[in-house]
This record gives sequence, structure tokens and C-alpha cells, in this order.
Amino acid sequence: MPPNKLEQKKETALFLVDSYNDLGYQVYNVGGNDFAAGLEFVKKAEKTAKFAYISANIIDSTSNQVLFKPYKIIKSGNKKFGIIGITSKPVYNISGVKIIEPVDALNKYLPELKKQSDYVILLAAVNNTDETKIINSKSSIDFLLCASTYRFSKILDVANGEYIARCGNIGKYVGVISMKIVREGVPLENVSKINNQLEYTEKRLKSFAKDMGDKNYDEYYADSPSVLNVIHSLQRHEKELKKQKGKIINTLDFELVSLDKKVSDDPYMRKKVNEHKAALKNVRTIK
Repeated sequence: MPPNKLEQKKETALFLVDSYNDLGYQVYNVGGNDFAAGLEFVKKAEKTAKFAYISANIIDSTSNQVLFKPYKIIKSGNKKFGIIGITSKPVYNISGVKIIEPVDALNKYLPELKKQSDYVILLAAVNNTDETKIINSKSSIDFLLCASTYRFSKILDVANGEYIARCGNIGKYVGVISMKIVREGVPLENVSKINNQLEYTEKRLKSFAKDMGDKNYDEYYADSPSVLNVIHSLQRHEKELKKQKGKIINTLDFELVSLDKKVSDDPYMRKKVNEHKAALKNVRTIK
């Protein structure tokens, strides 16, 4: 990589950490690809962070000790969330760093983490092979949040009792998981599939109502029985979905937010990004 390009990437990495500080990040899972500029630079960036760097499977190649805290426990409301991080091995070697098998690292730390947490969240910067190994290990984590994968989820997938969310690897989407606990002792139920189907059904019904004016469906489509059949089917499906959702006490939901022009820029953050982009042009070539 040309020296000036490396310096630009370093400046961008430090800028991202500073931005995460502004955004109120609490935990950052260190990935294998974060070491493109070396371990020393990653440690430099960590010192500027107001949030925890974590990784359970990135270790010092000499001492065999973890280079970052393996996990972080965060309290929200009256619940404790144990957040642990792992990564896949990058395609290049990292001086002074060894990355052990993700499942081995999980098996080492999960017993102590589970004792301290109501829910265990795994942040996984992993490839598809390692993701499959984690799922098949039946490690009894509650949430598996995957990065470094080209796939993305519109609903929470479930495998071996674990809820799985993916946001892709190009920075186009943000995933939001929300839980609403109304009654203690009642298990959470995943409503993301129901909500996804409701959204689709409502959009279909709105498309049929586009030009109806003051008429209802039956009046407007009186001469189109096949269309009315579709509409009535959608209405029945919508009613049934709402009935199902109404019976659920403690809900767990997932929303995949597309970072497009419909999302308004925060003025402060937009100004900050523009200033950083301008500053990059002034980064000099290292000789």
C-alpha cells in the first residue's frame, strides 16, 4: 500500500474512533482486518476511545495472553448484558498477534460470562465458515451479531436457540434489536417475522388504495373480483398477524435500517465528516 494511502487510512481509523465517542458507543469488537497498520496503531487508537475494545480470541503471540478484555458487561434497566467479541483470522499474518479458534475462545470465557449476565451477546467479525462453527457448537449464547459477512437479515434468524442478526459488510445497513419486557419470568418471543410480514401486507394494501379516493375496496374494485380476492386475502392475513402479535407478552424485534437519503444527517456529524474528508487531502506522502 502506498505510504500516503496508509496514512489516510490511519487518519480515517482515528476519525472513526472519535466519531464513535460522539455517538456514545459502549463496546467495539476488534476484527482481524483492523491490524492492517499493525498492533501498535490499534493500541494507539484504543487509547483515544471512550468505549471498551474487546476480543476473546486475539492474543499476544509471545505471552499467549489476550490483548484486549475478552468481554464487557453492560447494565440496561434491571438487566445485565454480557458482550463478548471474536474474529476470524485475516488473510495476512500480524506481527506480535495470534488469533485462536473462535469456538475455543468462547468455550473458555462463556461459563464465567453467563454467571454474570442475564443475556449473552456475541459480536462476531467472522467469515461464513466460522459462523457455521459457532452456530453448530450450541454454545447457548442468546444473540449472535455478525459482521464481515455479505449477507444481511431483515428478521432475526434463529438457530440452535440463538437469535442471529447480520448487517452485511459494506456499511449500508444498521441493525436495531429491541426488546420489551412487560412481565418478568415470561420468555421473549421473536416478533420480527410478524412485523416484517405486516409491513409487506400493509404496503400491498396501500398500493391497491392509491387511487380509490373516498371509495372503499369493495366499491372501487366491484368490477374486478380477482383483485378483490387478493385484497380480502391480504386483509385476513393482516388481521391474523395482528392477533398473533397481540398475544405476545415480552417482545423481541429487529429492524434493518438502510442508510440512504431517507435518513437525515445529523448536522454536527455531517460537518465533522466533511472536515475529515477535506483534511485527508492534506495528508502528505511519507518518505
